[in-house]
Amino acid sequence: MKYINKGKIDKIKILAILVILLILKIIMVEVQPLNAKYTMKYDDQLMVEMSENIVNGNWLGEYNSKTLIKGVFTPLFISLLYILHIPFLIGKEIFYGISCIIFIMILRKKIENKVLLTLIYVIILFNPVEYSEELSRVYRDGIYISLIMYLIAFSLGIFFSRKEEISKQIKYFVGFGISMSAIFLCREENIWLIPFILVIATSTIGSILIDKKLKNKIKRIAIYVLPISIMLISINIVCMLNYKYYGVYTLNQYWGTSFKSAYGALTRVTPEEEKKRVPVNNKTIEELYKYSPKLSELKDFFQNEADGWRECGEKIEGEINGGYFHWALMDAVESKGYYKNAKMADEYYTELAKEINSICDNNIVESRCKKRVSNMCYFDFGDIINVIKSMNKTIQYQYELEDVEMVVSNNSHKLGIENEEEKKQQMEKMTNQKIVTVSHYAEKWNNIQLKFLETINGIYKIWNKYLFYISIIFFIIFFLLNIKNIKEVYEELVIIISLFILYLSRIFVVTFTKEMIFEEALNTSYLACIYDTQYLFGIISIIFLVTNIKNRNKNKVNKDESYYRKIFSNLKDWVNRKKGEKI
Repeated sequence: MKYINKGKIDKIKILAILVILLILKIIMVEVQPLNAKYTMKYDDQLMVEMSENIVNGNWLGEYNSKTLIKGVFTPLFISLLYILHIPFLIGKEIFYGISCIIFIMILRKKIENKVLLTLIYVIILFNPVEYSEELSRVYRDGIYISLIMYLIAFSLGIFFSRKEEISKQIKYFVGFGISMSAIFLCREENIWLIPFILVIATSTIGSILIDKKLKNKIKRIAIYVLPISIMLISINIVCMLNYKYYGVYTLNQYWGTSFKSAYGALTRVTPEEEKKRVPVNNKTIEELYKYSPKLSELKDFFQNEADGWRECGEKIEGEINGGYFHWALMDAVESKGYYKNAKMADEYYTELAKEINSICDNNIVESRCKKRVSNMCYFDFGDIINVIKSMNKTIQYQYELEDVEMVVSNNSHKLGIENEEEKKQQMEKMTNQKIVTVSHYAEKWNNIQLKFLETINGIYKIWNKYLFYISIIFFIIFFLLNIKNIKEVYEELVIIISLFILYLSRIFVVTFTKEMIFEEALNTSYLACIYDTQYLFGIISIIFLVTNIKNRNKNKVNKDESYYRKIFSNLKDWVNRKKGEKI
């Protein structure tokens, strides 16, 4: 038998433990049924329809106003599980579990204690948000949480391996490139990840540059081209498929300039009266009808057919709030036949943008800024200050796990939507799962599983608020204790600071969306991707401080022992010299 070193045996052992725990978790969460939102044609149902088209070889289906509004990763993920005959929620659990395992195996480079690694793994693996009612939907948020874990893991892998042989680093750069590609193709608002990536990248590159003993520095930095190349290839493949099927070389409508130009132009106009969370109010639209032929084509829709959008979310004096104005505008354009193909829609938005911008440039209407090409509402410095002040409410909502519930009800009565039974069957088919009601939990084993999940959820809700505050205190103490010897705790500081920055970035984005766009943005789905980040920041901060204090005490004892040994040795030498003199 070939000799297997102790390191490999330990690696196999911990990997086996992690896999066993994942299997046990899947057995318990298997009780969760789909949270079937087949009424949500812009969200869950859209993902299902797109995945069915992919499986049938029709890419994203016949072109309409919803075809290119959201990322393709979720439909691709659903399609893959369908082909493999894996139930959607089980596939989601496996995908998440693998991300946690990869993270722990990479964290072993910094934390060697198997008990602590297992504790960290259990905390993130059994994160109740991940299998809660809200994330049991057939939607992207349940997948996005895993993608962020992959991103964190491979980012730290790059950081930890920065001084290793380049051949050993490649896997982390490839993993990072694939993770970022998937994230980019899953959601549109990924700007919040930039601070985290910059901290990791600058910490890694900076460490390489200042290390005088390290060789091949240029090659080590040049390898960053690899994940960028992977991202560009992935994005361009999707763009090419969109061009092949729809005639536009774009990732989706949000990333394309035509829609962004039109939306940006509309939000450029100064309203007669500012209304919070209303990007373009009724009076502004009415005024613009007089000067914009393209916009006036939509007058009938906004006056007679847009009431459904005015009823969505927060009711603001008959206005369409920011969370839904995008969709209302698309619906209006589609009602006039401009979504027969992608080129026609692009041309309409381009012409609309030109007209509105021309009106503003010529001072026909008052405008509050220069030309805008953005899907974001207009905001100024004062708005940012107000958002920062409101972040504490979002933080409290997050660490208290507010609105995180386990029971998936699924109304047993008919919802009265068009083709309801057909949509239900379509969702069941593409997810390989039956849609059941709350009575599903009444069965004995199912009830045991549910009680287990509710107990775990209750435990997290109790201790997490304390973990949040304790971890902040421990981080501050850790930093202050080591402020004079930063080099010795460089890796520890990079890890916890990058996690905290990632956490705050998402908190800021969600708070901004809540304050500026639509109030319902403060929800479990939008925050789901950072619960793990907060847990990791908390538990790792505590571990690092306790370890640091132990090492300090150990070093002090060793130093004292060395000091007394030296005194004893000198005394012994003196005695021997005296004996020699007498002789």
